[in-house]
Amino acid sequence: MPFASGIVWMIGSIGAMYWSYRYEIPLLKRREQECTGGTETPIRGDFLIARHERAALLALILCGLFSAAVGYAAQKFALSPVAYLKLLAAYLVLSGVAVVDWELLLIPNSFVVTLMAARGVAFAAELILQKGEAGIQAINSLVALVVGLLLLLLLKKITRGGLGFGDIKLLSAFGFLCGVRAFCFVLTLSVSLSALASLPFLIARRAKIKDALPLGPFIYLGFGASVLLGAV
Repeated sequence: MPFASGIVWMIGSIGAMYWSYRYEIPLLKRREQECTGGTETPIRGDFLIARHERAALLALILCGLFSAAVGYAAQKFALSPVAYLKLLAAYLVLSGVAVVDWELLLIPNSFVVTLMAARGVAFAAELILQKGEAGIQAINSLVALVVGLLLLLLLKKITRGGLGFGDIKLLSAFGFLCGVRAFCFVLTLSVSLSALASLPFLIARRAKIKDALPLGPFIYLGFGASVLLGAV
């Protein structure tokens, strides 16, 4: 049922965001301090969310409503149960990424590994439930991974570092999980949304493109918007 799917996605997304904020971010900061011998870390020091609790709460509520709508659309547009579960796995990972990247301006490899592992599980499910399409889906995923990686590396060079290696690894792993079509739509929407949101800051502060905003939250929004549009 689409309505039940929306509730599941809302709870799952909020849970992933809370887990990332409560456990993943402190763990990353401790590791960074250990690597630097206990000195001040180069990643963001204070929790932006903690310093803006009301805004964070409002954002969480909006994300919950957004997630419910995305889950409803996923149940409606997904072509198969396996496709639906791939969308859900990607969305939960990107929910966590949005929080961590916003706070620390980095995307941990653990999120990338999770997306890759989810593709392995999905491939096993496709072999069992969709034997005739498993090979095609595997080729689609490999093409998205390789072509996406090359395209993103080219974009990194064109933007002179505006696209980080964390973004490249995450988007490539996302393409590997969800395929070429999803990769193209999400890349286009996330970059477009990021550019629109960054424009006022770039004008006001005369900042460089690579200094504008973290891309992780916009990948999350771009993916959600793609699902709502039935594009993935």
